[in-house]
Amino acid sequence: LWHTDPREKGWGFSVRQAATPAASEGTIFVGTSDGALLAFNAHDGSMKWSRRLGDPREQVYDVDTTPLIVDGKLYTATADGRLFHVNASDGRTVWETDAGGTGDILLFKDQLYASGGGVLSAVDPQSGHLLWTQSFEAPGISSPAASASILAVVSSTKTSSGSSAETSG
Repeated sequence: LWHTDPREKGWGFSVRQAATPAASEGTIFVGTSDGALLAFNAHDGSMKWSRRLGDPREQVYDVDTTPLIVDGKLYTATADGRLFHVNASDGRTVWETDAGGTGDILLFKDQLYASGGGVLSAVDPQSGHLLWTQSFEAPGISSPAASASILAVVSSTKTSSGSSAETSG
């Protein structure tokens, strides 16, 4: 129906290699390797707004997470370790906090969970207040997943005898 390429092609680095778009109420949201979150009109592809969230002074600052939209609230994270609540209608930052990374965000039992840099963080979705963090002492962990009363992440570690996978929960 339409195609858009609104940004100049230049050098960009993406940790996960692609940002999965999310759609809500006639708008498509997608992150970019230059640290921006974009909002497009789903009907004609026109850009509604663009906001830089990643800090270009950092080595890696792309927006690779799939935006999470819950009850009209938009959450996303940057590879430089920031978690954002963004106003979906205009891209204005409602709050930001030191949590997140390249893993997708999860809302579970009224808390946001974000992963990045081997750390799982729990954040209050209303205020952005960091509730707790858990380091897995691994260079990377998966996006969080949940079922019933279980919250889980998977970490991979490489040992001197080869590689192994550990499941943490």
